[in-house]
Amino acid sequence: MPSRKKVIPRSAKLKARPSLAAKIPRARAAPYAVETFTPKEAIGYLITRTKTALWERADEIFAPLDMTLSQWVIIANLVDAPMITPAEICKAISYDAGAMTRLLDRLEKKGFIRRVRHVSDRRSVTLELTRAGRDLYPKLLKRLVAGYNEILTGFKAAEVRQLESMLKRILVNLDTRHAS
Repeated sequence: MPSRKKVIPRSAKLKARPSLAAKIPRARAAPYAVETFTPKEAIGYLITRTKTALWERADEIFAPLDMTLSQWVIIANLVDAPMITPAEICKAISYDAGAMTRLLDRLEKKGFIRRVRHVSDRRSVTLELTRAGRDLYPKLLKRLVAGYNEILTGFKAAEVRQLESMLKRILVNLDTRHAS
């Protein structure tokens, strides 16, 4: 009688060779289920509430300097990218063009920025910080960092880095889905 070769199920082979099993991607369980979903505990709600509260707190922090978080965002962008156009800032921070114009008007009136016409194309304008704007930046930065540290009381630095990492991953997921 010929000997039959014993057939070993694939799952048993994988258990016997854990290194091979580790290489096979497993389906991840979805973080939410319709049956247990609670809107006020979901990331969309929590991120929106957090953003609103952070924005309000930042406005309070900047108020003694007669500044707002929106104005800070413009100044910080100009520190990182001098000579940027208003359209580039709008795109970078997802801001409405009309609201941006009003915001830039206020900053220009306060003497913190200036609009510079392009020499060959007078329709084109870039923005730059004035000396007063450059001097204001460290004061705003100091206040914002102190405010963030106050908000994050009780968090370890590693937890903050982990939170930042998770939020960046969400943004990557959103950007990837938006691009496709």
